[in-house]
Amino acid sequence: CSALPVEDVPNGEVVMYQGQTTGRVCVLVEGQLEILRGDTQVAILDEPGSIVGEMSLLLDAPHTATVRAMGNAKLHIIRSGGEFFADNPNLSWLIAR
Repeated sequence: CSALPVEDVPNGEVVMYQGQTTGRVCVLVEGQLEILRGDTQVAILDEPGSIVGEMSLLLDAPHTATVRAMGNAKLHIIRSGGEFFADNPNLSWLIAR
């Protein structure tokens, strides 16, 4: 993802909402992301390279959780995940596994 632009996501900004289908995949560069199902926090991602949105894309289904920045975060936001993975089939296989 190093060739993709890095976007600043301010504290509290929602990157994707549970129940929506966006085609978006995000890769954490720096900071923390909070994963919520309903009002319940189910995880905090803080490891660079963590990916969100991939299951929705691979299963062609709505997002199963809401993802929001905790503190200021930096992300690679892939707005058209389908095109990105079609252009990078080796990554598709790694994500699917």
